[in-house]
Order: sequence, then structure tokens, then C-alpha cells
Amino acid sequence: MNSKGGQTSFSVLLFQDIAVIPILAILPFLAASNGAVLTPSAHNTDFAPWQRALLVFGIRVAIVAGGRFLIRPVFRYLAGMVFESATGTGSRRDR
Repeated sequence: MNSKGGQTSFSVLLFQDIAVIPILAILPFLAASNGAVLTPSAHNTDFAPWQRALLVFGIRVAIVAGGRFLIRPVFRYLAGMVFESATGTGSRRDR
């Protein structure tokens, strides 16, 4: 854990563990209501195929750009936070 690679990999694994909780909480809301099964005719067909492709491409670019430019500042912010343990004492790792 003393190397930068070890700290980064631990941070990524911890972030993944924490990120799965809201994803699992949101998942039931994305399911079809009343036990209905979605068929191809039940999907939203208001968009032309090129518009859907553009939307998917834009979402992928947003995910990659967010991961590239937002993850490191978020981790730095979290690393600087003061956490209280069960004893009520605050601890912060000094650099």
C-alpha cells in the first residue's frame, strides 16, 4: 500500500464496492412494471436509427470523459476528508 500503484488500485476497488450500492438500489425502478415483458415493439421508437446511434455514442463519450477527468479529483477530495471512527476521533492521513 505504500506504492502509488497499490494506493490507486485499492482506491478503484473501494470505489467499485461503494458504487454498486446505489446501482443496485436503482435497478428495480428500471424494471418493467406489472411484470410486463418488453418486446421489440414496446421499446421507444420515436428516434430514428441514426439518432439512437448518436445517443449511444454520446453516452459512451460522456462515461469515458467522466472517468478520465473526474475520477482522480474525486479520489483526491475523498483522500483529504476527515473520517470519524467508532471512537469519535477524527483521523486524516497527512502527506
